[in-house]
Amino acid sequence: MKVILISILAALIAFTGRPLCAQNIPASAEKVNVKGKIMYAHKVKKGETLYSLGKMYGIEIAEIQKQNPQVSAGLKAGMLLYIPAGGPEDNGVSGNRTAQENSGRQLSGETRSARTQERNRQNPGRDTAVSDNADDDISGSRDADGENIRKYKRHTVRWYETLTDIARFYNVPEEAIMALNKLTDAKVKKRQVLFIPDREYVAEYQKNKEAGNQDAIAENRQEAIVPGAAAGTEDGKEPLSGTQGEQASDPRLFPGRYPSDSSGFAPLEKNYSQPGPFRIGMILPLNSRYPDGSSSNFMDFYAGALLAVKAMKEKGMDMEINIYDQSDYPSVEKLMEKGRLENNQMLIGPVHNRDLKQIAGFSRQENIPVISPMDPAAEMLLSGNPSIIQAPPSPYRQMENLIELMKKDLYKTRSQQVLLIYEKSGEDTALVRIAKDLLSKNFISYSTLSYGILEGRNIYGTLLRQLDQSGGDTLNTVVLVPSNSEAFVSDVVRNLGLTIKENRTIRLYGMPKWRNFETIDPELFHRMNLCLSVPYFVDYSSGSVKEFLLRYRALYNTEPTPYAFQGYDIAYYFLSNLLKHGSSLFYQQKMPEGRLLQADFVFFRKTPGEGFENIATRNIRYNPDYSVTLLEN
Repeated sequence: MKVILISILAALIAFTGRPLCAQNIPASAEKVNVKGKIMYAHKVKKGETLYSLGKMYGIEIAEIQKQNPQVSAGLKAGMLLYIPAGGPEDNGVSGNRTAQENSGRQLSGETRSARTQERNRQNPGRDTAVSDNADDDISGSRDADGENIRKYKRHTVRWYETLTDIARFYNVPEEAIMALNKLTDAKVKKRQVLFIPDREYVAEYQKNKEAGNQDAIAENRQEAIVPGAAAGTEDGKEPLSGTQGEQASDPRLFPGRYPSDSSGFAPLEKNYSQPGPFRIGMILPLNSRYPDGSSSNFMDFYAGALLAVKAMKEKGMDMEINIYDQSDYPSVEKLMEKGRLENNQMLIGPVHNRDLKQIAGFSRQENIPVISPMDPAAEMLLSGNPSIIQAPPSPYRQMENLIELMKKDLYKTRSQQVLLIYEKSGEDTALVRIAKDLLSKNFISYSTLSYGILEGRNIYGTLLRQLDQSGGDTLNTVVLVPSNSEAFVSDVVRNLGLTIKENRTIRLYGMPKWRNFETIDPELFHRMNLCLSVPYFVDYSSGSVKEFLLRYRALYNTEPTPYAFQGYDIAYYFLSNLLKHGSSLFYQQKMPEGRLLQADFVFFRKTPGEGFENIATRNIRYNPDYSVTLLEN
């Protein structure tokens, strides 16, 4: 079955997967200085040959081979080639027209990296640590009077960065950055362009600081690096606004909209238009080289996601889907070292918290949103990582939504308080602590009953007294059991079931895992009106669910699992919102709400410096008529 599924997926990729855009790639417009010669930096695309590259750039194949000896082993997609630029105006470095025209041009991440590596080879003693937020050094080396002009890296400030962050990244003193840029204080603004001191400047700064002559440092000619430009502007012009300004100042592949006010959040763009295809990466442990060893869960997730890709392509979305089989690499770090992730505008995966930890720093540095699709434990990574987006709601959010539902029942039943039952010295102490904390924050009175599993046979009398106390003058009692222990929950439900025979009404609140318990009579759940706040629930009466089932069965000849639903929900939500809103989607405090097949999405964050978490769950109730109802939030 797995072999058949992989074959079907491969066929589906052929018309909906990677790449979905045309293969007519124009010649590179980026020129770099390699050992005194002006070169085009060209990243080889799939299907290109030396012959096609020669025709594209108007140069002999032998010249390409001369400049790039590595092609003797074969031309491969993703290989970076230096191709001599034709024309006499390109021969030379300083003072020529081409260098002047390109002095303010910002390079893409791939080209910028190539130039930096070349400089490292030529100047091994130079400090060349370059942030991917930084622009490259400028080509000109002398001004009109023939005097030397110092060259500095340029850094465009991100909305989440402080001067301390920038100084720490480049390993230079904050004061040196302030002196070079003539800053009066340590405050920096989003999209402000800063020049980064090199080692020579820092040494001069320290020397003059010790001598009490800081004015000498300020005379460095940083304004001459870009003719007419000053720190904080682009090429001497006023900063552009909106998407246009971001494209002008941001060399990234996915131009975004920066915040426009002091809150740190941006307005949501309504009618986004992107000239090229959207580039989406998926990192999954598929083990595709060995079909018999592949994980059916992750393959199901992938299958569901591809259906969402197909649906969005039918709506006219142009996209490239890059699949990274995590099983092909010893670790996520090795995958990142290959440099294959930078070209993506959004990543779905990895699936495990341990792997997301490795990619968190990369996502922040590259400003590439990373969707955590399955592991609730990844919630701990949200602090300080604005590019991490947590799809599964955390246990805290699940409990929070459950207690919001409970408040309505307390009002309807006129119950005096909640009876909180938990296992003494059990493994769910964290859940119990969350429950107590949220009950107190919501000013809900509660009493507690705690006992060990071996005491269950002798607890009935105590339970009756606690129910009487909680119910007051009514026979309605609201009971919360924050436990995932099947043995303990089974004992609690058995004891509560005995009290129902005395004309009591129990409204029971429990945990999502209870749906998978096999040793508890489900009839008791229905008799106690069990309420759960769950991350996933499929309403099979929904029209969109019925349509998905038909399409999934027709394509894969099998039934979708919860993983397939999750793959579809995540891919469809983010692809559809990217098409509508572009990168402004990731600069919000709250993303647009989404009601999908088995999950609801309400992505929220308190500050711009932290990641998004999904705070939405689905509330369900077990009814006395043995039906299960999806409640409105």
